[in-house]
Amino acid sequence: MNNIVEINGKRYKAGDWKIWNGGENPVPGKLVQWQLARDTRAEILEYEPVESVHLRWNHCTKLKTNIVCYRVMEEVKPEVVEVVRWVEVDSIIYQGVCHTINLRKESIAKITYNLVDGVPDPKSIKMELV
Repeated sequence: MNNIVEINGKRYKAGDWKIWNGGENPVPGKLVQWQLARDTRAEILEYEPVESVHLRWNHCTKLKTNIVCYRVMEEVKPEVVEVVRWVEVDSIIYQGVCHTINLRKESIAKITYNLVDGVPDPKSIKMELV
């Protein structure tokens, strides 16, 4: 069963845990979470996934650093939706980084911004007076 997990502010689609008994890299080029013989599952759930090529997949006899299970992870990119709002205004005071706009007559403002996973992204807000 695949599920979405969040680790250090990033979201991942996590595959099922698979038991590993050693051998060659079973998932070359994939992001994985892994568990060593010395680790508990609770400890490793906080670790960010790494590319499987950076891990030692073969087993050495009785080492606590052998991988005993792993799961494939895919980073989930946030859903971005552009929102456009038309607003009638009779007075706007907009203070930006470089300038201030002060309108006293009736206008229409076009405000656009991105929703990232349903939340407005403040860095994407744009206002255009029409």
